[in-house]
Amino acid sequence: MAHLRTFFTFLLDKAVLSVNPIPRSYLKLFFKQSDFSTGRKWYLFSKDEISALREELLKEYKGATIANSVSRLALIVDTYLGLRPEELQVLKFEQLVKYEGSYTFKIDDSWSEKEKKPNGSLKDRPKGTYRYCLPIKNIEVIDLIKDFQIKQKKYLDEYGLKNTSGYIFLNLHNYKSISSNNQLSVTQKSLNEKLKAVCKNAGIEKQKDSILALYSLRVYLSSLLGNDNRISNMYACQRMGNTIQVFLSTYVKENRESYKENSQLWNC
Repeated sequence: MAHLRTFFTFLLDKAVLSVNPIPRSYLKLFFKQSDFSTGRKWYLFSKDEISALREELLKEYKGATIANSVSRLALIVDTYLGLRPEELQVLKFEQLVKYEGSYTFKIDDSWSEKEKKPNGSLKDRPKGTYRYCLPIKNIEVIDLIKDFQIKQKKYLDEYGLKNTSGYIFLNLHNYKSISSNNQLSVTQKSLNEKLKAVCKNAGIEKQKDSILALYSLRVYLSSLLGNDNRISNMYACQRMGNTIQVFLSTYVKENRESYKENSQLWNC
């Protein structure tokens, strides 16, 4: 239906049609509200769980080999940025910049799992469009990234290889791709599996009706932003890369701490 509406909109612009036969909000027109399912429910971390997750990730990262530390570093970084998985995969060392007094990443691309190559643009954005991510105030994380760049180069030099893509989270297990013109990043599947494993090691158990994945980190940070009255929604949308409508309706949930506080405040 969405594709048909887009097709007929094209015909409207060409003056072939005067009215689009597929109405706006067509699902609500054809179905009752009770016919809809609730959809996916992302697991929402608490602040204590994020602290425990970061601590466990850092411990495992320091004890892992260079090749095995890639996914752990990616998860550490994402607990501060809340990127879409396809944006996280193509983060580059050169994109780490200082902006408005803090370190952050200036990104302009995303990864296609289907095509196994960069899309050439951010999601639903024209090529060349960029955005600044959330600031990373934890200098230890910045030092980890800079130190990993040195370790990664040393590791690749041992095998006569080079990181021509500039990816931070280059798949160091795939020597064939590293030596090719299309270097591969770590996969979303491996990142999601690593997140679940580390959460288990950290004693974090998700609710049975929720999904624990990279998007859980995005929902957590979005909820923090959306529930902080000191931060404007426009700023949050710009840093997270969403329209304000999508940001508020899809990502912003009441964080678990404030929900508990509200329950304790209520008295009738």
